[in-house]
Amino acid sequence: MSYNCPSSMKIFHNVGYLYQKRGNLNLALQNYKKALTLYRNHGINHSQDISATHNNMGGVYFEQGKYKNALNSFEQAIKAARKLLPDNHSWIEDYKKNVKTVSKNIKIKLKID
Repeated sequence: MSYNCPSSMKIFHNVGYLYQKRGNLNLALQNYKKALTLYRNHGINHSQDISATHNNMGGVYFEQGKYKNALNSFEQAIKAARKLLPDNHSWIEDYKKNVKTVSKNIKIKLKID
């Protein structure tokens, strides 16, 4: 299989999503990272798929309790989405909610530690 076409990037994203939904978070991350690498290698910097992939990675990190990684991924999702979408777009609003949620969890974790 050739990984030199945009459809293979989307395939890795979708496979990552399926692994995430099945609870296999490590394989989900591997596939999301592969998708992002392919986008970068092909010079694709402006795609809704990039923001969605970062957001999904944030969800995986959140499920793993890796809140700082989750926060970084959600912020990357916002940054990527803002290149293409208006600031009031529902995706950006969702990503901002994710940032707030993970930020609260970081504060709670810091209080406990």
